[in-house]
Amino acid sequence: MFKKGYPLKEIFKKIRNAFYKIHCNLSSTFYKIFKGKYSFTGFTLVEMILTIVILSIVVLSLTKIQYFMSTNSLRIKEKSFATQKVIQMMEELRSLVAGAEKSQISLLDDYDDGIKYSPVLTSDKSVTDPQSPSSNNVKINNGWKYLRRISVLKNPEDGAFTRRIYIRVYKTSSNTSELLAETMGILKTIAREDLPTQVMDIYVIAIENVPGWWSTMSSMKSMFDGVMQDFQVRNPRLALRIHWITRMAYGRDTEYRPYINNTKNTYDDAMPYVYFYPGKTKTDTLVNTKFYNPDMIQGKILADTVWYPIEDYAMSDQYNHAVRYPEEKRLYDKYKPAEPSLRMLLEEMNTVPDKFKNMLLINLHGELLPCPPMRNYSDAAKDPGTAANRYVRAVTHPEKLRYSNTSETVKLRVYSYVTNPENITMWSDTSASTVTVYLPYKITDTSDITVTKIDGKMPADYLIDNTSSIGTIIVLRNTPLKHTLNQGYNSGNKGLPISQRLYGLEYIPCPIEIGASAFNRNLSWADATSAKNTASWTISFDGGVFTSNGEYRVETRIGNNIYTNTTTYFEDDFPNLSKTYFWIGTNPPVTEKYQFIGDPRHCPYLDVKEDHRYNIWFSTFDTTYTGTNYKFFKSNDIISGTRQYGTGWGALDTGVPYNGLIEVDIPRFFQIYREGILNTQSIWSAMTGSSFYYYGCGGEFGSDKDPFTKSIRFKKQPWTNDDTQNAVNAYYDEIFTPSHDGGISGRYVVARRENPLTPNTWYAKYWLGELYPDDQYVSQWQPNGNLLTGNTSPNTFFRVAYSSFSVFQNEFKPPYKRIAVKTSGKGCASFINGDSACSSFMQFNNISNHKHFRHADGGSDKRIDSTTSVIKDPPPGSSTYGTSMGQPTNTLITEFPEMFNFTITTSTKKTPRPFTANCNNDNPDDWKDSIYMAIRSSISFSRIYYNSNYDPYAIAGFTPYFASAVLKMRYPHLWNPAPIPLANETNTDPHSAYFIISGLEPQGNTGAGEMGKYVLMSMFRTFLDAGRYKSVDWISQIPLIDLTKPTVADEIIDPISIDIIWATHWKRWDGKDYTKEYELSISTYVYSEETPLGFNIKYSNDNGQSWYFCGDVSNNIPSNTISTKCGERNSSYFSFTTSTFSWKVSDSIITRGSYILRVECYRQNTNLHYSYDQVQIYINKQ
Repeated sequence: MFKKGYPLKEIFKKIRNAFYKIHCNLSSTFYKIFKGKYSFTGFTLVEMILTIVILSIVVLSLTKIQYFMSTNSLRIKEKSFATQKVIQMMEELRSLVAGAEKSQISLLDDYDDGIKYSPVLTSDKSVTDPQSPSSNNVKINNGWKYLRRISVLKNPEDGAFTRRIYIRVYKTSSNTSELLAETMGILKTIAREDLPTQVMDIYVIAIENVPGWWSTMSSMKSMFDGVMQDFQVRNPRLALRIHWITRMAYGRDTEYRPYINNTKNTYDDAMPYVYFYPGKTKTDTLVNTKFYNPDMIQGKILADTVWYPIEDYAMSDQYNHAVRYPEEKRLYDKYKPAEPSLRMLLEEMNTVPDKFKNMLLINLHGELLPCPPMRNYSDAAKDPGTAANRYVRAVTHPEKLRYSNTSETVKLRVYSYVTNPENITMWSDTSASTVTVYLPYKITDTSDITVTKIDGKMPADYLIDNTSSIGTIIVLRNTPLKHTLNQGYNSGNKGLPISQRLYGLEYIPCPIEIGASAFNRNLSWADATSAKNTASWTISFDGGVFTSNGEYRVETRIGNNIYTNTTTYFEDDFPNLSKTYFWIGTNPPVTEKYQFIGDPRHCPYLDVKEDHRYNIWFSTFDTTYTGTNYKFFKSNDIISGTRQYGTGWGALDTGVPYNGLIEVDIPRFFQIYREGILNTQSIWSAMTGSSFYYYGCGGEFGSDKDPFTKSIRFKKQPWTNDDTQNAVNAYYDEIFTPSHDGGISGRYVVARRENPLTPNTWYAKYWLGELYPDDQYVSQWQPNGNLLTGNTSPNTFFRVAYSSFSVFQNEFKPPYKRIAVKTSGKGCASFINGDSACSSFMQFNNISNHKHFRHADGGSDKRIDSTTSVIKDPPPGSSTYGTSMGQPTNTLITEFPEMFNFTITTSTKKTPRPFTANCNNDNPDDWKDSIYMAIRSSISFSRIYYNSNYDPYAIAGFTPYFASAVLKMRYPHLWNPAPIPLANETNTDPHSAYFIISGLEPQGNTGAGEMGKYVLMSMFRTFLDAGRYKSVDWISQIPLIDLTKPTVADEIIDPISIDIIWATHWKRWDGKDYTKEYELSISTYVYSEETPLGFNIKYSNDNGQSWYFCGDVSNNIPSNTISTKCGERNSSYFSFTTSTFSWKVSDSIITRGSYILRVECYRQNTNLHYSYDQVQIYINKQ
């Protein structure tokens, strides 16, 4: 009716005239009709029909005109709205880059939508709601009325500084979207082109509930995060991919919830719960700070009165020990955290080392080493919420942790006992005396199962149910709960003598002897004085029942209320659920091989006992029992004169409890760290200080350094059972021994708040999972996951010295054990477990020839720059060893600023902890043990960064001492006649690793920040140096990838394929040689490697938010929609060509739009560290 572009004013004028004419014509017609009606007798049929037709035409015309007017008016409004929006968004982007002098101006590239549409009609990234006022979109049905697409393209003429911006707004419809408005502009930005980049993986141990040493962990983590950001800004082509290891492990008791004072101050308010982490407190200068920060903790805690279930997992610490490793994996899969726990990291470093090969690993806790509180035996099932089952325990243990093959008979031992045997009489057949054992493995022939009840008065009554499709149930009725001598058992001194109760319990799961007779001394053995294994039942499975090698799980519950008809895991069964494991034909996880924590008499496995993998330091067995009780435990072997293993690990200084003795198996903790680092050929740093001087299992607190030189001030309430002392202030330290001036130091056990304490006073037994008494489960533990302190109720609890209970007093007199978590100077020697002196088999076999690593007890006045570098193997292409770095003034330290764009401070800083590798006295307790001699390494210094002027005076022969250096460890020791393979290996092929050791002094948080920079530079330098070493010391370097085609200026129109071309250079991130030492005098020499490489070719169609693998023309593989990520290595999509790839783009997946093309280069056999280059292109498809 009207031509496109017809003036709006003329349209309305013509419509008005048309309406006027219609009005006149209708008036005239109806006048004539009515006049005729009154003049004549009526209408004919033809006249009536004609009138109706005319009226219909008129009505239709009016309707069409009205529709036209309304639709055109709406379209005009929609186009006007769209025009306003494209102009608005262009102006928003223009204002973003207005003033190119801003340092953070390079943001335009992040606003590209690729080929996708967005309903948010503003470029403001803070707006996510399309209906917000600045967007003002309209919701229709299940979608939006308008969509936008922003295209940001690099300008071919000046791609580094300008961008072409296309902004389009569409109207959605059931068919194709209709373009309503578009605009285009050229904006200036200082955004740089994508440049070849190398990515280094750094793992940082910063455990949420373990203290840092020079500062609070929250301050240290924030500081180091800033250091790494600064590092990347100064080195823009070196990207740091940080893996924060913040979780120790998952805790066993899922209801456990430690308390943290978040707003209340330890100075003014008493801790209301006995399991607590100190939060808000004051420094020495009375400045408020937080020792533990609840905002940094992801697990379940109670902060003041606020529950903190950021992630619904139980904390693992010195009280609530870590779950068994199979359960750790299950919970990891459930919660899907970004990074593994420390326990899982250590496990995989030992068992799947390729996953972490060449890792850069930093312990941000400094002198304190976090040790996951692991035990390789399970806690008993309990049901304190059911009155009839209160105080009852039931648990199943296999006789061996590992069975060699499927033909071997598997034997389980079922233990039942009560926690208060002095108050319990014999029970008859009740729900409490019924124990159910479940294997999620169907055993078809029940005759292959033999159930035996240990001799007693009540008959053996049991049921084997294999009707479930997924498992086998064994119900054990009339299970004895008390095992006192001759009570409930046939006469003849059967049962357990009261004198042999272990920690007041009739529960002794260890084998008393070894070999075939290991478990013969059981409750049916007639003896009135000796200790016995206290199993109530045994369940044997004939060889061949378990048909495949692998891991097997056994569940135990009190009662017979179990459902197994589905594969659903019933977490709600806790705490009436005990899970244990055994392995057939395969090795258990490394963190399951050893006991680590707890009394060796509670370790139930024969193979662990025979291999001495139990915790030899926990308890001293009374020597009067030697030969009759607990045979063949190393705890009874005499070492170092009159010392015994069971007295604890550590050292005494002339009878004064200066260091204290440690009851956990600290050498085994050190071993899994050390062997994991060797297995992965990693580079380790603990920042600075005396290495491995303390350890922490979680929840410890204390300090003798700024800003807490006297530790932390508290109200005494959680430590006293005297009401008059509740409000008294005192400094408490549970890390140090009682040597603090004006403070109260030492470690404590939780106990019922009774005054006085009695032999029957309840106290916690963490190594058995006993954190609370059953009678307080319903009222305190179930609702709060904790126990009250003070005198607020009759049932409150406090922390008391272990020596308050006679069972601990007899371990060593005076009771020096369990008073600190301090390894002192011996910790570093035990951790390294390396010798620097032996040069023959004969020397190695004579332990007196061994020299070990040791920090000095005193410090030097200053550090001295080293002018030499020690390299043990000649670099490639050279016949001489590396010596000085050019001129004497051009030291390694002066080279750091050139490589990393950081300034190194002057050489006047003090070195309080210099170190040597030539110490031959003050050996750790494990130094002469054959177990640790067999896994001893050789050590040497591969780089010296700072010498030390430390004068050892009376300790002649220990020089030289250094202030900062790289310690190279090689395993096994060359002269070890019988080395043991590392975990997950069957041979003793050599391994090497590197330790950045520093004795320099950090000065407050500022000094710690400077130290963080120095540590990063030292670690990168060590990685680069290792490319010149030979044999097992060599580390393959990261090549630099340069993507040369396509370029940002290429016009790509209707392509079938796109050729991708890149070059590979063996250079560091800035295009220079890895170090100056790679610049050899032979001018024709160019460093290169034969390391096999793999390339992942990826693309993104939404400006890097999503990534996909490129299709391959040569193999006719289309581009796919399988999602990947930047830096996600996938060998299934590796391209093994060295420089070219043809990207198939003819399929419908690749449509018109802007894409980022990315080439990632990996070392084929190494997961970590890679390089990449990328380019943004525009594919113009019709």
